[in-house]
Amino acid sequence: MNSDIQITEFASGETRVAAASLQTTGTRASHTLRAAGRGDDYDALVEVRGGWSGNAGPAPWPPCRTRGRFALTLAQPVPLRIGVAPGSGVAGLAKPESVAFNGALIRLPAGTVRIESLTKTGPRWNSRGAAAGVPLNYLAQFSPSLRENVRGNLTLGADWSLDLRTASATGGTPALAGGVHVFREAGDASVGVDSPVPLGLRTFDARADVQGSSLRTQLTLDGARTGTAKVDGTVQMIGGASTATVRCA
Repeated sequence: MNSDIQITEFASGETRVAAASLQTTGTRASHTLRAAGRGDDYDALVEVRGGWSGNAGPAPWPPCRTRGRFALTLAQPVPLRIGVAPGSGVAGLAKPESVAFNGALIRLPAGTVRIESLTKTGPRWNSRGAAAGVPLNYLAQFSPSLRENVRGNLTLGADWSLDLRTASATGGTPALAGGVHVFREAGDASVGVDSPVPLGLRTFDARADVQGSSLRTQLTLDGARTGTAKVDGTVQMIGGASTATVRCA
């Protein structure tokens, strides 16, 4: 199963790929897949080594990293197990019946993201993890508005625990349960373009929790410029309509 695919100077909208390649070597039982891509502000490389055993495979192995704008590195080898429908072979990877990717530590230029678990069992997805020491400036790369209007040395931590049941599991709309928590670890942020204003943040703590048809959001903010504020809001979906309750302190 050897192959070597090369692409150069590809552009689609604002996305430009100077060079990309996909190489595979080996046999069904033991093979290596190596994918690489390079553009104006990124350089990515992923290598997967493993093999098919029954209806499952394969597993990733370093190197796995990107450089430039969205720089990150997989700190150590992490097994990835994918289960597909019997007889579907490689094509089954597009619609896996099960996925297990646990214990991955991703190092950013500053900060880390730990994926404690990412699993799929039938129509159900589940993920838990945490982030630490992630600079706001790194996250701003994903949002032009944030990048233009907010700057500073603010670093954030986060944790999440989410469970998603797809429409095929619920017999209707997808159902999400769990929560996401984002909080200030250190530093401050300035808001504005021409004359940025430091917020003097001491506390920033935001939570979003979903259970059934209810979404609860909580925000605690304390800063020299912002003052102290606490917001607690709940949105309840009933019969296709939403009811919102917001409390501020």
